[in-house]
Amino acid sequence: MPNDNPQDLASLTARIARLITDRKIVKAREIDSKAILAKAYGLDSMGTINLIVALEEEFGVEIQDDDLQLRNFSSIEKIAEFMAAKQRSVTNDAIRQEVISEMESRKAHT
Repeated sequence: MPNDNPQDLASLTARIARLITDRKIVKAREIDSKAILAKAYGLDSMGTINLIVALEEEFGVEIQDDDLQLRNFSSIEKIAEFMAAKQRSVTNDAIRQEVISEMESRKAHT
């Protein structure tokens, strides 16, 4: 993603790789972040479910059914890009909600 800080994306990629290996979602000690997880490491449907649950727990986000597309979960690199976008979306939603609440509060006091 062109606007992402490469350092942040790199640390996010490393964090996801650690999560996958620590939780033994695939049987590998090290994972190439660009490798297709299903082809290179045998990630199957159960592994994908475990991965999604692990990502939700680790990052405190909810992955929606609409998000469950191969382009988001094919490799660690793609997962990192998806999670970065998801985190931005959650932050933007929280800011938007805060602004709406403030506006409603001001409106109620006028």
